[in-house]
Amino acid sequence: AQGLKVKDPVYAATTGTLAVATGGTITYNNGSSGVGANLVTTGSFNLIDTANVQTVGTRILVKNEGNAAWNGVYTYTNATTITRSADTDTYGPTSTTDLSLNDYFFVQNGNVNKGTAYVCTTAGTITFGTTAITFALFSTSQVYSAGTGLTLTNTTFSITNTGVSATTYGGAATIPVITVNAQGQIT
Repeated sequence: AQGLKVKDPVYAATTGTLAVATGGTITYNNGSSGVGANLVTTGSFNLIDTANVQTVGTRILVKNEGNAAWNGVYTYTNATTITRSADTDTYGPTSTTDLSLNDYFFVQNGNVNKGTAYVCTTAGTITFGTTAITFALFSTSQVYSAGTGLTLTNTTFSITNTGVSATTYGGAATIPVITVNAQGQIT
């Protein structure tokens, strides 16, 4: 049995095919047996799972393609091209700079995948462009968001200096107006 090999995190992970995410047709180019391989769209690589990926080098876990040989970790190259990442474009079962079974990827952003982690479940030698590359959900972590009257900064919630009225929650006019000052006191 092999243990997990923790790789650099990915910024976003797909929730469906790239054709849907980009609004275009996807073409795969295998590069030199995976090195330099890329996916090209007639649409645009803007948002993956609501995360803006439009910065060169942004890591994207592609895990939902109909042709699973296209799956893998890619980096944003430009609006129409993503390229296999240098640490996942060759096969190597004992190396941290190659892709193989039990490679672990934490997802940093996205509406659906933020806080999740995926593991490569492809057993045996991976031949890029031919072998189906699969990923399974390994773990999820709790992701918080601040509601009305709250601010979330990293792991700290704070009360926001805000007025709360009946219309804030769509309630009846009988709800009193409550104001919270900067010190978190109700006034």
